[in-house]
Amino acid sequence: TILSIRDIVKLISNRYICFLSNSNFQLIVFVMDVYNFYEQRVAQFLKQETDCCKKEKKFPFYRLFTIAVGITLCYLFFQINIFISVFILLLFSILFILIVKKDNQNSAQKNKAQLLKKLNANELDYLNGKYNYDDEGSRYNNDSHPYSNDLDIFGNLSLYHYINRTNLFISSDILADWLRSPADVQEIKNRNEAVLELSKEIDWRQQIFILGCSLEKSDKSVINLIKWVKKTDNAPIQKKHILICSVLSVMTFCSIIFSSFFATPYIPILFLIIHFIIIQMSSHIAKYAHNDVTNHSNILQAYADILNEIETKSFLSIKLNKLKEQLKSKNSLASDEIKKLSKIVSNFDLRCNVLVHFFINTLFFWDIRQVYKLGKWKHKNIEIAHWFQSVGEIEALSSFANLHYNNPHWCFPKIHENHFRLEATNLGHPLIQSKIRVCNNLTINGTGKILLLSGSNMSGKSTFLRAVGVNQILAMAGSCVCATDFIFSPAQIFSSMRISDSLKDNTSTFFAELKKLESIIKVVERKEKVFLLLDEILRGTNSIDRHIGSTALIKQLILNEAVGIVATHDLELAEMSHEFPNNIENYNFNIKINNDDLYFDYKLNNGVCTSLNASILMKKIGIKM
Repeated sequence: TILSIRDIVKLISNRYICFLSNSNFQLIVFVMDVYNFYEQRVAQFLKQETDCCKKEKKFPFYRLFTIAVGITLCYLFFQINIFISVFILLLFSILFILIVKKDNQNSAQKNKAQLLKKLNANELDYLNGKYNYDDEGSRYNNDSHPYSNDLDIFGNLSLYHYINRTNLFISSDILADWLRSPADVQEIKNRNEAVLELSKEIDWRQQIFILGCSLEKSDKSVINLIKWVKKTDNAPIQKKHILICSVLSVMTFCSIIFSSFFATPYIPILFLIIHFIIIQMSSHIAKYAHNDVTNHSNILQAYADILNEIETKSFLSIKLNKLKEQLKSKNSLASDEIKKLSKIVSNFDLRCNVLVHFFINTLFFWDIRQVYKLGKWKHKNIEIAHWFQSVGEIEALSSFANLHYNNPHWCFPKIHENHFRLEATNLGHPLIQSKIRVCNNLTINGTGKILLLSGSNMSGKSTFLRAVGVNQILAMAGSCVCATDFIFSPAQIFSSMRISDSLKDNTSTFFAELKKLESIIKVVERKEKVFLLLDEILRGTNSIDRHIGSTALIKQLILNEAVGIVATHDLELAEMSHEFPNNIENYNFNIKINNDDLYFDYKLNNGVCTSLNASILMKKIGIKM
């Protein structure tokens, strides 16, 4: 492709390094700057961390110096003028507080620099094929799902493991759900727009990530809070109860002052007995309310910080603005309301401090007041679930944005709304490193189309099936895809690739595959929009039965206008293209043999495979042929 100087400059400015071949005017693009970018950020945050550590060593000396000088000057001036001495004491106390504050700020900056350094170092590892995040999504594995097990969507070194940059429990659930369930056409377009916008906001995305680092992903506190908000209070504390408690507190306080002058303790004792009776009668209400929200203060504060980052950010895309719009509660912002809840919960947690709680609860009905504040907050903010949902979706979109930023040569798919079309240029498997990834072109246009894929062992058939499936999943989730051009029709994927027996369920491999094929046949006969990926069907039976069954299944798929790719070693199936020339296309992955050595180029070719490698491999291990 011949490009203008302006185009080349634009590519360079967009993190590409370009080399032009004068002989044929071809442009070769190497994405080198992503590595350099993360390396520079690691060095930048390492320097910030080092600077903070140097400052950190000086603050103890500053504290000691302030205390020593302050006490000395206070003592010297005390003998001259007590007022000057008190002024000096006050001045150095303020100075000491400022030093402590600066020390805390420095510690916070150091922790932030450490987190950002680690985050960017992890991105470098991911680019090199090393996955560092603990959450690989194994909990989302489901053997009955149409494709997740076959296509390595969840688990160690899976698609989820590669993409996931979420910190919050609800965010992980949303990301997993997007990878399991295709979105509608408009939602895909909206997510694409949002992902493209967020991919350019790396500082903001990483800031959101480190704010969530203080939260335990396995912690289900948010889910419990949402349940608490939705739960109806059996015995709510009302405003009139608070008014009565306030009057009693004032009267009790006045009676204590009165008794101290006139030595009549009976009146305050009587009021305190009334206090104890009321507190005892309401203790079960306070206990249950506290159990619902206790120990959530830090979690809520972290969410408040994340919400504030979202609320103060300006967005262009429809999706992001819609999510931001949901972060409102009547006339206030979600972050402010979460901060209020955090403060209420923190005050309520004083129940854990026995001495302080006994005093303030006895005199001021502390627990009853906090229960009332919780009920009032709950009534106002019933839509709290929407806030967490918005945060979760933004984190999931940020994961896709990070994927696009790390792979700027990947494209956003184009949607073909009529069923069925799949046209991909330079399609590759996202989980294979770019330096060893082999890409292929693919076109499937129309219904009732079966692409028969033949090839020898280890030639790349299964990997190609997974590459097609994984990219289709990414496209339907709203992400970029591992291709330079990708046109697709949204369709539910059904696969039959990784079949295993089960001792627990007393199921053989063959029977397990039959059950999987049965579910596929049902959706095909219902004329649902599906895309099939089948690898070595009916492998659990003899070659004759397998051929007969495979032939019958393919005919049934064509009859019901199904679309899919079938990988097989059975070369006789390729003869079906003569019977169904408009429905079946033959492709293959071939091998090259040189002096009994095998070479795989993993390139997709037209036609039927003509080379087999099993006999050569068996010879190499000592089987005499």
